[in-house]
Amino acid sequence: MKWMYRNGRVWMSSAARMRPRDLNDFVGQSHILAPDQLLRRAIEADRIQSLIFYGPPGTGKTSLAQIIARQTRSKFERLSGVESNVADMRRVLAGAANRLELALTAQRNGLVN
Repeated sequence: MKWMYRNGRVWMSSAARMRPRDLNDFVGQSHILAPDQLLRRAIEADRIQSLIFYGPPGTGKTSLAQIIARQTRSKFERLSGVESNVADMRRVLAGAANRLELALTAQRNGLVN
């Protein structure tokens, strides 16, 4: 979410204020987000692994990703094909691999369920 400053006060852009906050507010993609559909069930069960959203601007990719991050214990990494490069992708993937290894090590050592 981008915070803006005007006259020393913090405010959000109208686009940020209008974004849906949860799956019930999200419009579209009902073939995967309706209550009994696979992606919706995975989000609600916090069973999301990695997702890459692809599509034209303004179709809800960022909004859906932020909803998923908010409703799960997932780490949200925003990459834009226009603004990012291969090094950025490698950095994100390396971070994900490190988090996975830490989680598996903790699980093996009985530190988490």
